Amino acid sequence: MAQYQGFADVNMGHGLIIAGLAAVIVGETVMRPTSVRRATLSAIVGMIIYRIAIAAALSFAFPLPGGQTFRVEATDVKLATALLVLIVLWLTNFRKSGGTDNAAFREPAPDI
Repeated sequence: MAQYQGFADVNMGHGLIIAGLAAVIVGETVMRPTSVRRATLSAIVGMIIYRIAIAAALSFAFPLPGGQTFRVEATDVKLATALLVLIVLWLTNFRKSGGTDNAAFREPAPDI
């Protein structure tokens, strides 16, 4: 990118870092790697899922009351990315808690 534009900026590359972290989080949630080979494969699968989710978010139109539609614009990709990562993190927490949502708010065990 810097070669194409002819200059470099401190803020260049932040999107790539976020995409990489999202890919690792999504991949580890989906595959649960147990070796380095599976961890690498899970990151690749996570990136594919991440890119498909972003493309789907940009292509869908959601109908609103009054005949209008809501579309995610290219400027809203950060919002779509944040929502995807939040959903995956919630799924990870949901799996760890044994399928019960809000495990932190469960009633404590009675003292005997």
